[in-house]
Amino acid sequence: MPIGSAAAGAGCCACLPLSAAGGARLWAYWLLNKLLYRPRAYSGNWATAPECAEFTLGGVAYVIERLACILPAGSLYRWLAPWPAGIGPNPDGPTADLDRPLRRGESWQHNWLLRPSTQGTADTLWVIFGGNGMLATDWLPFCENLLECGAAKGAAFLLIDYPGYGANGGMPSPESVPAASYLALTEALKNIGGNPRVNLLGHSLGAAAASQLAVYLASKGISSGHLVLSAPFLSVPVMAEHILGLTRSGTALGKLPRPLFRLLQKALGASFSHRWDNSQAVPTAAAAGWTVNILHGRRDRLIPIQMGRELHRLAEKVASGNEGQHATFFEAPTAGHNDIMRVSFADYVVAMGFALPETSAALGAGCWRRRRRSDSDGRAPLDDEEDSRCARALTAAADSIIEEEPAEGLPPLPD
Repeated sequence: MPIGSAAAGAGCCACLPLSAAGGARLWAYWLLNKLLYRPRAYSGNWATAPECAEFTLGGVAYVIERLACILPAGSLYRWLAPWPAGIGPNPDGPTADLDRPLRRGESWQHNWLLRPSTQGTADTLWVIFGGNGMLATDWLPFCENLLECGAAKGAAFLLIDYPGYGANGGMPSPESVPAASYLALTEALKNIGGNPRVNLLGHSLGAAAASQLAVYLASKGISSGHLVLSAPFLSVPVMAEHILGLTRSGTALGKLPRPLFRLLQKALGASFSHRWDNSQAVPTAAAAGWTVNILHGRRDRLIPIQMGRELHRLAEKVASGNEGQHATFFEAPTAGHNDIMRVSFADYVVAMGFALPETSAALGAGCWRRRRRSDSDGRAPLDDEEDSRCARALTAAADSIIEEEPAEGLPPLPD
């Protein structure tokens, strides 16, 4: 073989490991987006959606308003390969001063703030993160029921949409989500006024987002409150190993020797760059003074309850070293992964530090509704909830807007 051919062959052989590693990385990234992130866009007509609307909940005048902010590129890579920019604010709304051309790598972020209409009266603010297929407005009936039953009277709620979800640009990641949510929190505190105590609540993937924000806020010196985790996982690599284990029976993977299968599990877990490691973040937050409360359904087939128990053990081990601080675990015997907010609503009230109403009937049976409805004229509402007073108030406010030309800031989004 000629020397040139031999050298070329050696070079190709040397590239094989790099090619294999690159292919594995691309496959892991594809799997990561399929399993971990499921971005959704808002249904309904955003072209006529107002920036805010007022209504009454639990005898208190409330405002639901959309907050817009600009997320910086964050890294040189995001500047070189920017994600979608998202949809800008309504040019006629209160955030019109932000309506400027974005710099390279920047993206628009929108979140929803539910607060008392009188500024400075809210004593608590709950920042709420949903699961990987949820939108911020999916939490509206939950928050409304807390207010209407009197448990959270006067509280404010900041409902987070991840980058890439709803009308937001960018893409979700362990770096972009805390950065975007901190920007939203800063803006929300300005709108609320006063000095409300910040608390965090997250479900599933949102539990990881809430834990990371708790650690970030502690590093900023912001006082700690309640950190409520609903159906949390230990980490993405551990979840990947768990899911692979579930798919072993009845497939070709079942024929692999157990040591080789365990090696495959570990390799799959290590291939994920988005780790969302609650086993590190939760005890760190507990050590910083956050009151950690964890809720998990015994019938959860997606994230096993053992993961919630282990996180509670890690948090309690740290919290017990702080005088008067404890981590609490709420087990819901009949709840699964997606119905735990409805089945164990009373446990959420307690975990969030609110007092239970005097009668259990006040809690209501239908606090978590996910069925889509249409208005009498066939128009889809501004969120996907069956019965949300916030959505009805926004729709009513939109009906009162007379437009000569279509708005340019928020075009209709697909269902």
